[in-house]
Amino acid sequence: ASLLGSAVESVAAVLYTRAATAPLAAVWLCVQMVGQLGHRAGFEQSYLEVGGADAAILSSVGNCAANGAGVWTPPLSVLLRPLSGGSWLPPVLFAGAFKLLTALYYASTVTLTPAREAILADPASPTM
Repeated sequence: ASLLGSAVESVAAVLYTRAATAPLAAVWLCVQMVGQLGHRAGFEQSYLEVGGADAAILSSVGNCAANGAGVWTPPLSVLLRPLSGGSWLPPVLFAGAFKLLTALYYASTVTLTPAREAILADPASPTM
């Protein structure tokens, strides 16, 4: 659900910037919000299942990584918009690509092993 939701979000964001009319832009914005719901439906339950007593800290760390696109897109927009003739498409493409990459990373690293067990099983981890 998380990976599919991120893909829908990313594609809808690009189509939003390309919409020829305000009603069509509103449709793509709604589709993007549906994708966001799908994205959230995947990872939040995972945090609760594997986090146990540490679900809050696990969610906080995951949130920091997930907000990377929000941190990097504004300064890159300042650089990319003049290079693209003022178009919003390059910054939106960057944010969408970054979102998809983080979703792929999540999908490749997700586990059902409780967080404390995974940490304790890793010989390189500090002791709790």
